Amino acid sequence: MPRIRKRPRVTSPVDRFDSLPELAIVDILSRLPTKDAVKTSVLSKRWKCFWTNVPTFDFELQGQEEEGNKKMAFVHFINNVFLHNVSKNLERFRLSWCPNESEVAYVNMWVRHAIIHRNVRNLYLHIRTGFVCDIPAELFTAGTLESLYLCGPFVLKVSDREVCLPKIKYMILYRVKYESSECLNKLVSGCPVLVSLTFGCCAEDNIAVFKISSLSLRNLCVLCFNCWPALQLNAPALQFLFKSTNPNNIVSLYSFGDAVKGPNDQFYISIARVVQMQHQAKFLTLKGKVADSLHFANAGLVKSARQFDRLTVLGIQLHCCKWSCLNVMLEQSTMLQVLVVSMEGECDADTHKLSWRDPSQVPKCLSSSLEKFSFKGLVGREDEVAMIRYILKHGVVLKIVDLVSRPPATSTNDLEFKFHMLRELSMFHRGSDNCELRFR
Repeated sequence: MPRIRKRPRVTSPVDRFDSLPELAIVDILSRLPTKDAVKTSVLSKRWKCFWTNVPTFDFELQGQEEEGNKKMAFVHFINNVFLHNVSKNLERFRLSWCPNESEVAYVNMWVRHAIIHRNVRNLYLHIRTGFVCDIPAELFTAGTLESLYLCGPFVLKVSDREVCLPKIKYMILYRVKYESSECLNKLVSGCPVLVSLTFGCCAEDNIAVFKISSLSLRNLCVLCFNCWPALQLNAPALQFLFKSTNPNNIVSLYSFGDAVKGPNDQFYISIARVVQMQHQAKFLTLKGKVADSLHFANAGLVKSARQFDRLTVLGIQLHCCKWSCLNVMLEQSTMLQVLVVSMEGECDADTHKLSWRDPSQVPKCLSSSLEKFSFKGLVGREDEVAMIRYILKHGVVLKIVDLVSRPPATSTNDLEFKFHMLRELSMFHRGSDNCELRFR
């Protein structure tokens, strides 16, 4: 008789998970929404209590789930999690739902408990209501908090409160109303190691000037809605500033980086990626080290992104020999109408090299939409003149070319310098018969 082979035993997924050490299982559960982590308690006796050691709370209720008795079931569920979970140090507490006015008290209670009794490190609150909520006072003295995300409507009242957040490094305030123009600055001043701040503002805030003073702040993002407030900054460590306004899609990017380290420097690559994300902007200003970042990121990061097909006004601040980013932006900005180029800083004649290269194909904006070109800080270098010659030659619909000179330090006669520059520029071929050349 033929021998009957026994089939190998198939190990179930639960058996394989059971073989994992408890710390590994808790780490896996900490990456799930809390409701899913709790559901694993029915898998086996061993799994019954794993979720009670998970150091992350992630609660969300949205859409049809927020109707009827499901909201109270949601509240009871969170209360039970706080009651049975034994973690003394919460890595993250995330809450997203739409409470009514009486249910906001639960939110404040949970936040206080997470701060006072659970030493929460990262707090994320997204509260969707039609009324303004107060921020729990305990939040402003949370000694263990390292990152904070608030999306309200919340109201920030700190004029008569102590603010002491010694460990917080990252803060995002979205749909937060400010009691006064000093509130934000007082909050930031109470965060001695704050590295990154993102905040939103709107016309209803009635704040014309935001003051921000921080010795540690490196990244600042300002999202303006139907307003364009001024910024008074005292932030000597600031490296990157992003300012955007809706509904006009006006975007300004500023970078104040240290000396360029090279094409692989992550700081410059990260800024180039931020520029990529602004492809819906209508008005874009690139200042400081932003243009350098595109140049040292090989400009390939921007080339791989979607075109800036809504951009009509581009302002770009350039430093010596950093022309490649301008080439890329001209290629990507198919509807550009106004281009403003500003040259900043002095160029070392010994190290300067001709870096302007005519694009392989004429950018679409030059042949169809660019009507005004301004160049500020012209000193007459060969690469500057080559770029202007190219714009004049291929700008088919150009109406105004406005050139503002800055005589080089070696020039002894400003009038003579301007005369020679104007004579040279006037001889260049113009692609537009209606182009007016202005030289100052």
